[in-house]
Amino acid sequence: MKIADHSFFQLSCNFWLHIRVDMTGGLVSSVTCVIVLYSLKTRMDLGFALTYAINFTARVIWVLRMYIVQELNMNSDFKNT
Repeated sequence: MKIADHSFFQLSCNFWLHIRVDMTGGLVSSVTCVIVLYSLKTRMDLGFALTYAINFTARVIWVLRMYIVQELNMNSDFKNT
């Protein structure tokens, strides 16, 4: 596999992951919004719940990216030995 092919594959996988995580984050935020709108009556509760839902999505993205970086580093170390 050429370096250019490897870079293209990595970029396409990164794009695929980004789209799926954004869709999941939008779904989590929408479901949270609907649940809060029907159960809680104050705007403060809605803002608080949406903030936590968006932060949760950001943390999931961060964990996935750190896992991918760690796996790539371990693969690189394995090839060097």
